[in-house]
Amino acid sequence: LSFPRTPDRILYPKVFESYESIQRMMKETEGWSGCVSTVELSWANITKEEDSYGDYFSRPGGYRNWVNGPNRQFERLFRYIQQSKRFDVWYLMEPDSYPRRNFWLDSLVDEIRAAAPFAVLGSKYDGEAWNYFHNQLSTDVLHHINGNGVYNLTDHILLGMISELEAEANTTFNAVPFDL
Repeated sequence: LSFPRTPDRILYPKVFESYESIQRMMKETEGWSGCVSTVELSWANITKEEDSYGDYFSRPGGYRNWVNGPNRQFERLFRYIQQSKRFDVWYLMEPDSYPRRNFWLDSLVDEIRAAAPFAVLGSKYDGEAWNYFHNQLSTDVLHHINGNGVYNLTDHILLGMISELEAEANTTFNAVPFDL
């Protein structure tokens, strides 16, 4: 569970209640029958000023910073998990996503095994948020994978992409989302 900054326990009690509930469930089910080894709370320690998303022209830096928050949070979470040296792959499930079928995690593990080796394993965005202006979107946005995906922490192509994302943070290329 990742946040841009350390969540305030008083302002966001449900965050901690949910985390504690997940921890209890992990103990009772032996990590959901061995499928999940750990669930952690983490934060990217980005400032409120860095944490921008979507409001193209109202923030300093304008369009260049429209995805700054998600980009910084993704790169820092990626580096945190990579530097822990505990995993080769990492599944990012965005907070506004939820499983829609039973045994979805089993299906995902099967897909990971079938697709290996890979840099990123994900799917195209298939939501409804863009329905009213779908025909106005560029091809790259229409075909982006969305952030939900499996990221191979050992893949040289992905490691290069993360380094580039970090290097471009203060340039006009910062307007490109990590999941494009």
